[in-house]
Formats: sequence, C-alpha cells, structure tokens
Amino acid sequence: MRDGAVQLVVPKRMSKRRINAIIDEKANWIRRAVEQDAAAPKFQAKTYQPGETFMHLGQTYVLTPTTDALDWPMIQGKALVVSGADSAQIKVQIDAWYLHEATQQLTTRTAKFGTLMDLSPNNIKTKYYKSRWGACSPTGDLTYNWRIIMAPAEVVDYVVVHELAHLRHHNHSRQFWGCVAEAMPDYKDHNRWLKQNGHLLRLE
Repeated sequence: MRDGAVQLVVPKRMSKRRINAIIDEKANWIRRAVEQDAAAPKFQAKTYQPGETFMHLGQTYVLTPTTDALDWPMIQGKALVVSGADSAQIKVQIDAWYLHEATQQLTTRTAKFGTLMDLSPNNIKTKYYKSRWGACSPTGDLTYNWRIIMAPAEVVDYVVVHELAHLRHHNHSRQFWGCVAEAMPDYKDHNRWLKQNGHLLRLE
C-alpha cells in the first residue's frame, strides 16, 4: 500500500497471466490492506500555520510563532516556539531544526547502542529518504533518514540498532535479526509501529 493505492512490483518480463494470478492469490490480503489503509490516519502536508502540530520523538507540539528574536525553534511545554513573520520563514527554520535535532539524537543514540553491541560506524550522516529509514554502506558509514526523529524514542532506537547490526551482517538473514534481537528483544513491536505509522512521519 502506498498513498492509498495497492502497488504490485514485478520483473519487467513477467507475463500478464502471472501478474493476474498473483493478484488472485493475494486477493484476501489486498482486501484487508485496503480496509486497514482506509481506517488508518491520513497524512496532511504541513502549512506552517499557528496551531498546526509537529511531532518530535513521538510527542506532539503545537506551532506557536513569537515576535521574540529566537536563534532557533524551541520546545516549551507542549509548544514548538518559532520566531518568524510568515509561513515561508517558519518552514525554513523548522526544516533546519528537524535536521539538527535528528543529527544530534541519532549520533548520541548510535554511540549508546554501538557500545552495547560492540559496533562502531565509520561515519554518521542524516539526510532525506523517501522510502527508507537508514542505510549502511560497505565502508561502514551509517546514513539515517532525518524524518525518523518524529517517531517515538524507542522506534528511533530500533532504527539505530537495525543499521548498526548491518555493520556485522550486510543482509537480512537470521543472523542479522538475531543480532538485532540481542540488543533489542522487543524490536518487532517497533518495526510494526514503523510499518503502520511511517507514512505520517513527513512534512510535505
């Protein structure tokens, strides 16, 4: 399911007969997926207007512009306080704030779990990915999707553990998942949350 539609990704040379057979075989799953998607919360692009909500580590904060000169957006109680005269200025600040927060949080959490797992990346980066939460390069560089900073802290930690485990196992083998489970026994709960709610972790 992607953006309210069912997508079937197949090899270019697969026959239409086989494609239709797959659809028939998975008809019950497709029906359930459509029903679940219809009932799931829908994403709405941010407009950066006062009163709009933004997520940070699983908590929801209300956008509250101020006339005070702030060097950086800041959380005060349940408010995300931003200095800006219009939505364009506010957008620039919030986008930069998210990237900064993600870089700091992910670097700290990678160090924490790296010590626990006896694994150390060569380098840590944060960037925007459309459909993945992290990547591990053959040279040991970890790159995280900054959007994960919107998720609950334990889900952020799951992504960190997942990518660290790839430093030892560059696949999704039984050994890989065993490595993840050793550091985070309840990882399946966080993986499930991400699959169900990941589409909400974006701004536009």
